[in-house]
Amino acid sequence: IVDWCSPTDIRTLTQVVKVGDFTAPEFSAPVQDLDFDGLPDDGPIEFMTNAGNECGAYIRLDMASIGLTDACSEDLTLAAAIFPNGNTSAPIGSFPVDLNNNSAEVTTVIPVGTHVLRYTYNDECGNTAFTDVDIVVVDGTAPIAICEDGLNVSISSGQLQGGSGSVGLAILTPDMIDKGSYDDCSSVLLSIGRVGQDADGAYTLLSGATYGPSISLTCEDLGVTAIGLRVFDGAEGENFCWLNVLIEDKVAPSCTPPGPMSFSCDEYE
Repeated sequence: IVDWCSPTDIRTLTQVVKVGDFTAPEFSAPVQDLDFDGLPDDGPIEFMTNAGNECGAYIRLDMASIGLTDACSEDLTLAAAIFPNGNTSAPIGSFPVDLNNNSAEVTTVIPVGTHVLRYTYNDECGNTAFTDVDIVVVDGTAPIAICEDGLNVSISSGQLQGGSGSVGLAILTPDMIDKGSYDDCSSVLLSIGRVGQDADGAYTLLSGATYGPSISLTCEDLGVTAIGLRVFDGAEGENFCWLNVLIEDKVAPSCTPPGPMSFSCDEYE
């Protein structure tokens, strides 16, 4: 510092100017466009179950729409955690996310339901922030339909109402042809119907037939009849299996003799 009124009085002082980075990195949250209109969808990001025989999904964390930048730092860290049902006090793990290694970054199995996906990011100066993203894991896996390898059904005999004649009848229910059908996320509803095989090998319901709780079999059905089993998970998933049922009549015929009769010798002349 120079005082021009006293030019010989020159003083030198030291001032430290610190330039710091006090701003967290900029993060672009993942978005989804399921209707392919070029605009991000409203609502939570949707994931379908994909974990085999578990009711949940592996979620990819390094989705293409994610971005992470910083004005000062090149060494940025990113991690993700899942908070089930929005409970931010009990996360499912902490998963490091590397956006530059060209490898899929996935979670462990996340159960079906609505959750919060939290991304936490840091820079070299210790600035940190987080972004919460609502997600939903939906049961998008059809149930597994398993039919018995084959089934023989015997027609039983019975009397028509009023005793005017006899009828052969057997009732076929889904439990009789089911061999352990199941769904990963829920119980299943079973129903059966009469089906036929098309020219291309596919099975479809016969004309007028529907899937229901039972099928009545009569003597007109003797022989081999194709039956379809419908397995429904109560949401939107369904699956089918089919088998041929051999319907047999193993009841011996019965004879009702006439009542007592009297004949005279004259009647045979």
